[in-house]
Amino acid sequence: MTTTHERERCDRVVFYAAAVSSFLESSVPLYTRELRTMFAGDPAFLEWLDATWEPEESGHGRAMRELLARRWPEYRWEDAYDAFLREYTTYCGPHLLRPTPAREMLSRCVTECQAAMLYRALSAYSTDAGDAALFRSMYEDEVRHYKVFFREFRRYRASERLGALEVCGALFGRRDKAQVEDAGTALRYVNYGYSRELPFAPLEVEGATALAREALRAHFPSESARLMMLKPLAETSAAGRWIARGVGLAMKFEMQVVV
Repeated sequence: MTTTHERERCDRVVFYAAAVSSFLESSVPLYTRELRTMFAGDPAFLEWLDATWEPEESGHGRAMRELLARRWPEYRWEDAYDAFLREYTTYCGPHLLRPTPAREMLSRCVTECQAAMLYRALSAYSTDAGDAALFRSMYEDEVRHYKVFFREFRRYRASERLGALEVCGALFGRRDKAQVEDAGTALRYVNYGYSRELPFAPLEVEGATALAREALRAHFPSESARLMMLKPLAETSAAGRWIARGVGLAMKFEMQVVV
């Protein structure tokens, strides 16, 4: 008879999600370094980055690494993370920040939305009460982070006068780029720490992505994701609200469970 522990060890959805999250969240200090430069003239925002955002995001990384070590102790996390970091570092330089503060805050809104919705789906999917509570806590953190970045976006957008079309293009440009550079890069390196003692065969990027989409589809908060994703667009103007409604309807027909 299969035990609960054995079933949880065979859960590749949680394994790959935790590994990807551990890589990305552990790398947040690289990004904070560049944000400090862009927002050097905004001490209140920098204080929040240093005192709240970076510690909480890094804490997510530690929590995911601890989950991996506890459930899959044979997984060679350091080997995989080191390989990931060699490439990911090239995506975190100052030349890759968005050109203005408002656009950078918009980019952060997209990333926080993506993370929040994924953690919420994982919380609903998880059969282990401890895992579910952990993912729920991480979801709540990401929502709070989103609210701060959204507030800062509103403030900077007013001075930069970004229009609805500019915001719409930036939103979906960042969404697509994040899926490739962030989650996509992390996923490509998860198997660098694979051990034959793990209770499942490794999956390539396409297989892991398909598995996650199928497993999380029923748990993904699609309506909340659309509202959160499109809130900066609806904020811009009456035209922005109309565009957000149209885009929101189109998003309902997308065949993916992550924004």
